[in-house]
Amino acid sequence: MRPTAAVVAFWLAALPAVAQAADRSPLPDAAAPSADASKLPLAAMRHQQPRRDEVDRLEQQRLGSKAQEIRQQQGPKVDRLYEEVMRRSAPGASGQ
Repeated sequence: MRPTAAVVAFWLAALPAVAQAADRSPLPDAAAPSADASKLPLAAMRHQQPRRDEVDRLEQQRLGSKAQEIRQQQGPKVDRLYEEVMRRSAPGASGQ
C-alpha cells in the first residue's frame, strides 16, 4: 500500500505543472487564418466549372474544324444517354 500512496502523491504534485504547460500550447489556433490564406482571393480557393462557350472554344482550339462535326455526331447519343439516366433515376422508377 505504501508504494501506491507514493505514486498518488507524485501525480498530485505533478498535476499543476502539467496544467500550466497545457495553457501555454505552442500550437497556433486552428480557427485563426494563416497569413498566407488571407492573401489569396476567395475565388482562387474554389474550382469554377467551365461555361459552355469556354468548352466550345477549347474544343475548337484542340480539334479545329472537326469539333463541329464531332459535336453533331455525338449530340444525339449524349441526349439519349442523358434521358435514359434521368428516366432511371426519377422517383418511383423501377430501374429498368
